[in-house]
Amino acid sequence: MHMTMSQPDTNEIVSVGLDSPQSFATGTSISLREEESRFSFTGFNVQASPEMRLETKALARSIINNNYGEDERQRLLEERQKLIDRKLSGTLSQSDRNRYEYVLWTLDQIEDARHGAALDRLEMSIARYESFMEGVEQLAKDVQRVSLTQRKR
Repeated sequence: MHMTMSQPDTNEIVSVGLDSPQSFATGTSISLREEESRFSFTGFNVQASPEMRLETKALARSIINNNYGEDERQRLLEERQKLIDRKLSGTLSQSDRNRYEYVLWTLDQIEDARHGAALDRLEMSIARYESFMEGVEQLAKDVQRVSLTQRKR
């Protein structure tokens, strides 16, 4: 399978080869966000498995970390500030608005690449804890039900 990661409002596409001879249709995008884990093909959609989502996130994070160092992040932060200043002064053109959205998106991707794996682990820990608590609550209900049944005898 061959996947591409494209960035909005640019012609830049990062191609990633995987271990299947199949390929995605043009326009397929990879997003790090869980809610956007569907791959769009011409004419149909495929829901990615949880394992594929994790592998895709790790791969995308690796690509982003390799392409955007601290210098590039600082440059984007400075550009964002300049665009915010233009927005506040009322001199932001449509082109600038598009660039502002792109800069915000890129910074978001960089932050996710840096901290996303830790947040994913935290989210999984929370889910396990919530599942454990549901089990404890069900056990308490079962004990109470059995206790009431035993008293009635």
